[in-house]
Amino acid sequence: MYVLKFFKSKRYKRIKRLVEEIGGIMWCMNQRKS
Repeated sequence: MYVLKFFKSKRYKRIKRLVEEIGGIMWCMNQRKS
């Protein structure tokens, strides 16, 4: 039950957005290398 509540929380959305931004930056850096 706690996990479900966490997934609906604002903190989870903020972390998810942060992870997506970092993932995008890492992907861009890799694209630039090759």
